[in-house]
Amino acid sequence: MNVMEQYLKILFHSFLFVCFSTASMADASNDIRDYHIVTESYAPLNFKSAKEVKGISVEIMDEILKRFDIQEKKYTVYPWARAYKTIQEKENTIVFSMVRNESREKMFKWVGPIYPSEIAIYAKKARYPILRDISEVVDGAKVGAIKNDIGEIAYLNAGGDKNLTYNVGSVERGVMMLDLERIDFLAAESLSVQWLMKVKKIDITQFHQVFHLNKTAYYIAFHPSTPDVLVKRMQEILDSLKKDGTYDKIIAKYLR
Repeated sequence: MNVMEQYLKILFHSFLFVCFSTASMADASNDIRDYHIVTESYAPLNFKSAKEVKGISVEIMDEILKRFDIQEKKYTVYPWARAYKTIQEKENTIVFSMVRNESREKMFKWVGPIYPSEIAIYAKKARYPILRDISEVVDGAKVGAIKNDIGEIAYLNAGGDKNLTYNVGSVERGVMMLDLERIDFLAAESLSVQWLMKVKKIDITQFHQVFHLNKTAYYIAFHPSTPDVLVKRMQEILDSLKKDGTYDKIIAKYLR
């Protein structure tokens, strides 16, 4: 075998290696088992109870994975800011549940909706009346919100003053701080606020929505590199959960 033949043989084997490696990577990216599935504490959609992760969206994700024939489910619970950073920076990442809005639309791929979402600003009735305009939030007031969460985004998009925002870290902490008057307002998802007040035995009649921000819905979000075939399959499974009654049973379990 001359030098040219040896060179061509090496080139051919290198070509085959690259082809098989690329195929393997493509196969892996289509496999839901290769994905890091992340959630946050945002009851009643997703939250930790003892060592178990529970909630509406958690049980929906459980059912979706079951129909992928995955029995052992592993979810990582991060603070929202970390979850949001992770899905932007790392491929093969899924985050649930995330509010889908215009600013995020092209950042991720989506499956849903999981559940409708209403974002509002809450305050104690005895302290603040209903606001006619977001500018009526006075200087010196603290507007509690979770950093990079839809509550903060909606408040700022409505013209709210960023200097007045205070990162509460979680809705649960925000509700407690609002009750103790350590913050003046709380910009958050209405379902979560009301559910947590009920769980914490806080008198919800002392509070009201002083300003409505927007209505949207929660979705499952995927890193933008996720293959469309996987996203489409998960959407089909979610649609089937809604058709066969599984979805309604999960909702009723938490909100009946």
